[in-house]
Amino acid sequence: MDFALNQEHFLNMFAVPTVVADKHLKLSNEAQLKVLLYVLKNGIQNYDINNIKRATGLDERDITDSITYWINNGVFVSLGAKAEPTTTEKKTAVLNIQKPSRDEITKRGVEDENIAFLLQQAQVKFGRMLKQNEASTLVWLYDNEGLNVSVILMIIEYALSEDRLTAGFIEQTAVKWINDGVTDVQSADKQIVKMRNESQAWKTVCAVMGIEKRKPSKKEMDAVMNWVSEWKFSREMLKAAYDECIDHTQKYSWQYINSILMAWHKNGIKTLDAINKKPEAKKVEKEKESYSIDEIEKILFGK
Repeated sequence: MDFALNQEHFLNMFAVPTVVADKHLKLSNEAQLKVLLYVLKNGIQNYDINNIKRATGLDERDITDSITYWINNGVFVSLGAKAEPTTTEKKTAVLNIQKPSRDEITKRGVEDENIAFLLQQAQVKFGRMLKQNEASTLVWLYDNEGLNVSVILMIIEYALSEDRLTAGFIEQTAVKWINDGVTDVQSADKQIVKMRNESQAWKTVCAVMGIEKRKPSKKEMDAVMNWVSEWKFSREMLKAAYDECIDHTQKYSWQYINSILMAWHKNGIKTLDAINKKPEAKKVEKEKESYSIDEIEKILFGK
């Protein structure tokens, strides 16, 4: 079908944020787009929900849900008024709570088009029909934990990229995000970058030091991120610190390795050559210190 824009209507315009077209054309539903267009034209401050109802034909629940969607995704900013604002109180989520049954999932899919869309898109990403535990986990995250569809789909995409597309990994990741305060697209983007950096740093350390495949402790992960991301130590330097640890303790100890790398970082030692020169420097310094003490004793005590 051929068509062209009617230039007559371009005399009166209002702006639409680029992020809406870039990220939300597929993720947002009809009601959310209607509310967005109304608010963009008329302004979000002191809006009257009855005016939105008359202009869009939506009921109050759809309007408030839509406003919450745009708040959660950073397009609107909550003023603490009529929309259901995102809470500043940190939410806590836990694993292994009771999740909705198959009948409840079907019912919610009929009641809420967001859930229907979520399940449909999840099937595309899984490349098959969802299993019961997978579907119940997604509905639970939306209904009980309050994650919006966009964030849940981002978790699924992250799990897919990590080759860990299971209900258990999705649930663990979602719970961690919720407890870290990740509830919108912007914070989810940052969280994914952080998790990928941590994963890469840990893989590097494991490969260099021959650590078995396992999940690091939080303190261990914090130390590893310092070694690789903050202090920028090369694989050769990490191996040197590991070798020194083994020579002195006969076992892997991240605390010992951390003390070595911390000292090297503090003293600006970034190469293997600098490590090899350091003992000589220490020896010279020690000799100078000893000589000074001897001289002082001679002066004071006539030795």
